[in-house]
Amino acid sequence: MPKLVGDGIEVDSETLSERGQAQFARLQFAEMQLARLRQEIAVYTLARNAYLAALKNELSKSGG
Repeated sequence: MPKLVGDGIEVDSETLSERGQAQFARLQFAEMQLARLRQEIAVYTLARNAYLAALKNELSKSGG
């Protein structure tokens, strides 16, 4: 009796219809993609902040 969990929904996979299992698989895929994108955003935000800090440092050195 494997449990499927996602977005606050917990169901026994054996109780879902074939269409229900397909929909739940699509939901899990979408959630995984959103998590991946959030991680990417975090990486790019960190890089942006580092570049901005470096630029501010250069501007302060040149009096700009």
